[in-house]
Amino acid sequence: MGKRDKKIIIEEPEELEEAEDVFEVEKILDKRVQHGRIQYNVRWIGFSSDYDTWEDEDNVAGCPELVKEFESSRQQEKKKSKKRKHTIINDDPTAVEISSSSSPPTTKPSSSTTAAAPASSSASVTTKTATATVTTDTYFSNNTTSTHQKTNHSVEVEENIKNEYIKFGVPYIEGVGFENGHCVEEVIGCKPFGQDNTLFFFVKWRDQEKLSWVPNEILKHKEPLQLIEFYESRLKFGYSGQPS
Repeated sequence: MGKRDKKIIIEEPEELEEAEDVFEVEKILDKRVQHGRIQYNVRWIGFSSDYDTWEDEDNVAGCPELVKEFESSRQQEKKKSKKRKHTIINDDPTAVEISSSSSPPTTKPSSSTTAAAPASSSASVTTKTATATVTTDTYFSNNTTSTHQKTNHSVEVEENIKNEYIKFGVPYIEGVGFENGHCVEEVIGCKPFGQDNTLFFFVKWRDQEKLSWVPNEILKHKEPLQLIEFYESRLKFGYSGQPS
């Protein structure tokens, strides 16, 4: 009998499953509180700024070093800002006074300005049970006009606002604020003014050197999330967790 030829069977490898797309974080750019959740603005490796996205805190848990680097940089910037423009009174973060030094007004408008609101003929501040109600049309009239482009009317409106601040004993800082088209970068502190203890907030403006005071009602209307973040950062609960 002749030798039988051996039959060789070659098994084809199974097809590999298609790998899922994996996106890597290049840098964390910003932070905010949205609907009670902390979110980070993320730049992705291989993508331009057009693809930056806001991600929940849990979604960036895989890159703790980048988060730590961002938070450290953010804290350093806050410390520089506080040393440069305001003084905390008796270590109380809610009591702030303006530094005696001041910088010249800048004319750079914010990149996120919108169309100017209709101007009112006068600016009025009404106090009622320790609450300031300020007409928003007056406060925000011509609010996209930079300092060097101000019309006679907008200058008059700003002068009226300044006079109302004087009535409350609030220092008015010229050249910054919503009436100049600026956006809030951070709420630094707060302090009551006047006989009715009307609450004003000390605000750092984006791309501006000067800080200024803003009435509670105006800040609540224009930047509610910034106001919430300010309160959340200072919340302290007295409950110790021990049963009574």
